[in-house]
Amino acid sequence: METDTDKYYRELANLTSRIWFEDDKRKYNDLEKIAKKLLFIRGIEKTKAIKIANLIRKSYERYGLLDDRKINDTIQNVFDNFILSNFNEAYNLLNENNPKKQAKHHELWWKNFYIKKQFGPKRFLKLFYHIFLYNKNKIKKIGSSLSCTILLIQAGMRHNKRDFSGTESKLIDYWKKLDGLDKTHIVF
Repeated sequence: METDTDKYYRELANLTSRIWFEDDKRKYNDLEKIAKKLLFIRGIEKTKAIKIANLIRKSYERYGLLDDRKINDTIQNVFDNFILSNFNEAYNLLNENNPKKQAKHHELWWKNFYIKKQFGPKRFLKLFYHIFLYNKNKIKKIGSSLSCTILLIQAGMRHNKRDFSGTESKLIDYWKKLDGLDKTHIVF
């Protein structure tokens, strides 16, 4: 029998997965609604949740443009600064640990994911490095940061295979691990 705690983590994982899959479909209105619901469930105050959900939406929209077409380096830099500013504001509103560092590594994680100029081990290592530092700034414990990084990458790999249930399963594990360390954090 599923406990209330199990339902809670399944819902967090489902909402996180849906954000990623709505981005794939470029359905940003739906993505923003899902992000808002995720923030409400995490106990974020309504005004902040609405603002943060909008920042999340705008960030996904901008990097969606990068995913869909080639963009020159000047426009790339403008997008990077826009995304970094959004993440910095979101993490400040969330009162996260080291919001500037978290924002920077989140932006670099996304940049390396969406900019597919390089493939293979070098790109994977860059993704791993920035996701690890993103988690390390979030939760401060190296071992826990490493296990959260691995779970988030595994969820991302399943997402890339368009495996919704596999993505959700890894995100359940991620949210449980993250909450075991600090119940205030958010991932998007």
